[in-house]
Amino acid sequence: MNAVYYERLRTPHGFPWRTAVERTACLLALPLFALGIWLTIRLAVADASIRQETPESIAEAVRLESGNAAYHDLLAESLESEGRNPDAEHELAVRLSPLEASHWIGLATRAEVERDYPRAEKYLLQAAKVNVGFEPRWYLMNFYFRRGNLPEFSVWTRRALAMSYGDLTPVFRLCWLATNDAHAIETMLPSADQPAGKKTQLQYLQFLLDTRRLDAARPVARNIALQADAANLPVLIQYCDAMVDGHTDAAFEVWNVLCRRKLVPFEPLSPADGHVITNGDFRIKPTEHGFDWRLSRVDGVFVTAGAASEGAAAGGGASIEMSGNQPEQCLLLAQIVPLAPGHKYRLDYEYRGDAVDEDSGLNWQIVSLGSQATDIQSEHLKMTGDWVTGHLSFNAGGGPARLSLRYKRALGTVRHQGIVALRSVSIEAVP
Repeated sequence: MNAVYYERLRTPHGFPWRTAVERTACLLALPLFALGIWLTIRLAVADASIRQETPESIAEAVRLESGNAAYHDLLAESLESEGRNPDAEHELAVRLSPLEASHWIGLATRAEVERDYPRAEKYLLQAAKVNVGFEPRWYLMNFYFRRGNLPEFSVWTRRALAMSYGDLTPVFRLCWLATNDAHAIETMLPSADQPAGKKTQLQYLQFLLDTRRLDAARPVARNIALQADAANLPVLIQYCDAMVDGHTDAAFEVWNVLCRRKLVPFEPLSPADGHVITNGDFRIKPTEHGFDWRLSRVDGVFVTAGAASEGAAAGGGASIEMSGNQPEQCLLLAQIVPLAPGHKYRLDYEYRGDAVDEDSGLNWQIVSLGSQATDIQSEHLKMTGDWVTGHLSFNAGGGPARLSLRYKRALGTVRHQGIVALRSVSIEAVP
């Protein structure tokens, strides 16, 4: 059957019609194929010329690919680096690709160099019109910063941060160069109750902490804390650590928000009611952040707390092991307590240590923050081998203080050796 079928397709000269059609199609396609090869070769040559990055090679690339707007932009940069006028090339790039913001930015940059500020502004606004992304807004921020136009700078900063991504440190740095008004800068930030806004505010808070602008950090940290989740916790804890010593009220404000929202495993603090000790029973291993306990880091002293502690109550307590080789005086553990100024309090503590006749050298001290002098201190802890409950009444004086358990070798004694167990530490307000 196949032989009969092909026989019917033969011409009088014996050639198949199908073969003739195919040959004609091939002949017609050859010029297009050759054109494609030539265009590919020309593009490759132009690309190779661009990669050489010399004025001559870039000009050659433009000659070969005169419709490529990016090549005209590169030629404009090359001309400008030689001190020649690049305007014509910038304008060609814009005409060839009017929806490409970078070409308008190139024109604007040149106009600003020529001190034609209205034209530069016009081109930058056009760039922001054709591209609603971050880059044109960033250029407008810088332009208005250089012009000293704070209202327009604020407008475009707000718009830039609404589309922001990556590291925003340059944006924040430029804001603080433009103005020292922390509130004005804060109004430029997107709201923390939006996912993108929270990320921006977290970056801004980190920037403020890194640059030690702690006063400006307070309202930002408060706003973030009210919307925070576990992913936001590290920078907020860093904030509390930075503020707890010298700006205790600010740290207290955020710390309590974190406690109420169960982002940290502690109860909120209440100076007026006397609840000012964090993790007083040591049931949670001290985090050593914020208002929680800080533990000793001195040779010859080993402090554990929580489930790992020895000699304390099950499920809690702290253990302080002193080898006898510790320094003659040292800090064993401490925490900041947010006392209310002028209020009266009582410190209660339960402890136990191996019975010894000599002075242990351990005692509790309460020092008002900002003061180098000891405001008040307890008697030295007496080691009887049994649990002992100690008390210390005091007046808060100036407010927040550092509560610490310290060791100082008593005169006429050897350095204390053994394990001291703590079961609980608490402070209550008294009438």
